[in-house]
Amino acid sequence: MVKIPPSRLPFILFLLGWGAALYAQPYGFLTYSIREGLPQSQVYSLVSGPQDYLWVGTQGGGVARFDGATFETFTQADGLPSDYITALDFTSDDHLLVGTNRGLSIRSNKDGKFITALLFDLPGAPSAGARVLGGAMNIRALGRWGTKTLVGTDHGLYVLDRSAAGYGLVRIFAGMGKQWIREIRAVDDQRTLIVTDRGVYALAEQADHPELLLELSGVEAILPVGDDGFWLGVAERGLLHYSITTQELVEQPAPALRYVQRLISLPSGQMLAGTRNRGLLLLNPEGEVLKNFREADGFPHPNVRDLALDHQGRAWAATSGGGLARMIPTGLRHFGLREGLSGERVYALHQSRDSTLWLGTSGGLQLLDSTSFREPPLRGSPGRPKIKTITEDEQGRIFLGTEGGGIRILDSSAVTSIGVREGLPSNWILKLLPRDRGGVLAVTYADGLAEVVREDSLWRVRPYAGTDALPTNSISSAIAHPEGGVLLGTSSGEVIHFREGKTVTVFDDAQGLPPGRVRALAVRLSTQLWVAVEGYGIYFTDLRMENLHFFPLPASLRPPTTSFYQLFTPVDAGEVWIGTERGVYRLFLDRNGRPDWIKHYGPEEGFLGVETCHDAVVSGVEGELWFGTMNGLTRFVRDDPNVFLDPPRVHFESIDLFYEKVNTSDYQLEGGVPQFKPRDNHFNFRFRAVDLSYPERIRYRWKLKGIETSWSPPSADLAVRYAGLEPGMYQFSVAATTDDGKTWGEEAHYAFRITTQTWRKPWFLGVVALAGILLLIGTVYGLYRNVERRESKKRQALEKRNQLLKLEQQALRLQMNPHFIFNALNGIRGLVDSGQDEDASHQINRFASLMRGVLDNSRKDAISLAAEIKTLEDYLRMEQFCQPFAFDYEIQGIEGQDPEDWLLPPMILQPFVENAVLHGLSGRETPGKVTINFVLRGRRLLVTIEDDGIGRKAAAARREKRKPGHQSVALQVTEDRLRAMGGTVRLEDRQPSGTRVVLNFPVQPAW
Repeated sequence: MVKIPPSRLPFILFLLGWGAALYAQPYGFLTYSIREGLPQSQVYSLVSGPQDYLWVGTQGGGVARFDGATFETFTQADGLPSDYITALDFTSDDHLLVGTNRGLSIRSNKDGKFITALLFDLPGAPSAGARVLGGAMNIRALGRWGTKTLVGTDHGLYVLDRSAAGYGLVRIFAGMGKQWIREIRAVDDQRTLIVTDRGVYALAEQADHPELLLELSGVEAILPVGDDGFWLGVAERGLLHYSITTQELVEQPAPALRYVQRLISLPSGQMLAGTRNRGLLLLNPEGEVLKNFREADGFPHPNVRDLALDHQGRAWAATSGGGLARMIPTGLRHFGLREGLSGERVYALHQSRDSTLWLGTSGGLQLLDSTSFREPPLRGSPGRPKIKTITEDEQGRIFLGTEGGGIRILDSSAVTSIGVREGLPSNWILKLLPRDRGGVLAVTYADGLAEVVREDSLWRVRPYAGTDALPTNSISSAIAHPEGGVLLGTSSGEVIHFREGKTVTVFDDAQGLPPGRVRALAVRLSTQLWVAVEGYGIYFTDLRMENLHFFPLPASLRPPTTSFYQLFTPVDAGEVWIGTERGVYRLFLDRNGRPDWIKHYGPEEGFLGVETCHDAVVSGVEGELWFGTMNGLTRFVRDDPNVFLDPPRVHFESIDLFYEKVNTSDYQLEGGVPQFKPRDNHFNFRFRAVDLSYPERIRYRWKLKGIETSWSPPSADLAVRYAGLEPGMYQFSVAATTDDGKTWGEEAHYAFRITTQTWRKPWFLGVVALAGILLLIGTVYGLYRNVERRESKKRQALEKRNQLLKLEQQALRLQMNPHFIFNALNGIRGLVDSGQDEDASHQINRFASLMRGVLDNSRKDAISLAAEIKTLEDYLRMEQFCQPFAFDYEIQGIEGQDPEDWLLPPMILQPFVENAVLHGLSGRETPGKVTINFVLRGRRLLVTIEDDGIGRKAAAARREKRKPGHQSVALQVTEDRLRAMGGTVRLEDRQPSGTRVVLNFPVQPAW
């Protein structure tokens, strides 16, 4: 056995403690305040709800429900008694309890309405004999007592009672007096601990009164530990542990623990303590302080009012003035001067083969192993120039590239300097890359490249410079090419593949690269090249492409800065790290290597170095990443694969039947399954999952068992509708994921049945069969009478058809007024006699066209509307020629329709037009006008014939005075035709004079 001298024990314990702290789980914080939508930055209470929302109680801003992305706020306008929230909890049946400085409010999980609990003086209230007490009550604490809810105030303990009349607060355990209740913490379903200004009470489920376990003033927080004890936060005394069995009280001496006012236990077994003015404390299970998170660590405020765990086990802190903070294991750990770093700025990093991390800092060269930072064991000094790059060759020699000092080579024997005098093109080294055959390739800023090799125990330099070797010497970044050689980024936006002293390929704007400075390069899986161009962004391509082209990042994934310093692709990881002046960005790729989503690490997430240093990034021996920054060294440890965040659970927001929320009156329950009527077959399911970690990545899948056998593709939709469901048994299932469907969360189900229609049921089919037999007998009996009735209807139809044919024959015989024909011919003869041969010929042609149209149309059952309009125009022009009085006319066709597309009976309109001219306009002293308008309504034609003549009464008087000539019955015949075909005729007087005839009759399409 090895004995450790007592004098060395403190030093060894220090090293062990430092090493444990060095590789302990680091935490960061995501903060939410008014800028992120929180209604107030003073947060006093937190609780994680049954649907995975985080409920946040503020001072003056009401209560807010947080889903990871947005805050939904509820205030007095929504029914709260006050906007100053003091406590939050849930009842055993998942109703939200909101304690305020003016009473308790209960939010129903059915309709979301807030109900204020009344204050009563008798148990069992509200009931007969109970007396309502006046005044508002300041709620201090809420907690469970079995299935009951305890309410702590600043003057006693109450229980929440519910009856048909509503909610009430009833005073219990009057023997406790009007003590100030500070906290109520349920140990399990059987026992509850109550903290008052007197001490700690224990309350069993069926107990008549609480038992005073510990009389101690100043207790502000309590955390049960197992079945035998609990931790206490006591003002001015700190953190104490009390054992119920031994009744021992053990005090922790750390000064920061004197101000603890809230305690919770983490899933890891560690504890969190919220303090009044020291921020947040991370404690081990023994109550020792592991870390004090304050504002310098990204914690928003020193006053922590409440702590809570969400459904994923992540801790949340409510602060008085700094809003809300979420504690996350970021994997980030910062090292600065306090941890032993020799300089604040870390310019270069290299992980050697012996698991040692080499650092080039503003304080010189340094090593970091598993225990501490230390100086390298060298014979001779590498000097103090700025170390820009570090690498190692196959023989284990360390090469340091400096700015202004050339190259330093470290081996077991000495420190060797290589500079301009030894043949280097420049002492300003940008990058050192190891060669396959030993030695390094040195890349300078502005003077080309050079190989540094060991030959005959001497170091020799072989420069590559000038336009014969490189198109430019202005190099801004360099990495090894996977197929040999080196990739060089230039200041003018080019990427050059240089190999064996020759330029192989140059990529520039012809391949999609912008003209900015190439600040960083990285190759992933030996095929995918990533390029960071200053002032433009990140570009990537596949080196295997025949026609290689660079693609920019999608706009939604671009960092808000274009000042890039680092690109790094960890081995066998689908991600790219981007170092900037605002921290680092972790770009996640999908299975095809395409950008998928991006995450930022800044001071709030634990990346305290903020601005990264050029190319100062390396992967450690255990896969961790090391970043050199302008403010220290940062280590990132990947998420522990054993620490798995459960995918989010889904809950139904509503189930709608025909766009209305399903009520119990809409169905009947049979075996716990809702039974809907056959006609109730249109369902809409609205659902929601809450993931406070990745709200933007939630996707859903669903299926309706009964008609669907497979899940839907992942979708961001929050509702799905099914219409016209057939009778049967159904079950709607929905699940959520945040990792592109690799894992799915707990499913939500809704089973229901749509009952079968009565006519499909067996008994009904039997009745129908019997009725069918009886119906057959009755049918045979009544067949003769039915046939007779049908024949009678046929005879009536034939008689009606014959009547219609007679009317049409009359119409054909009476189509044209003989006076009109006589006047037309007489007028044409007058033109001939007067020698107006051309006009006579024109009128003869028009008259012939009219007569031919009348004769052609009279032979047809139906003509087009275009033909009817043509006949009317010819007739009206002839009337203008024949009549001694002047008049005008206007025919308005169907708007938007081709008149050739519709058919109507021939000569149905001419008698009405003739009547308008001869009887309406003939008595005017001034020229008149006839207007004909056509309107199509479905398959009926509405025709309006208007004249501005003397009107029906005056025309009738004129007819009585003069000797009647042609006694036309065409108008009456036409009206009979219209009524026979299902049409109507309506005559109206126009104002101030004239007549309007409105015809409405069916027409047929020509197609």
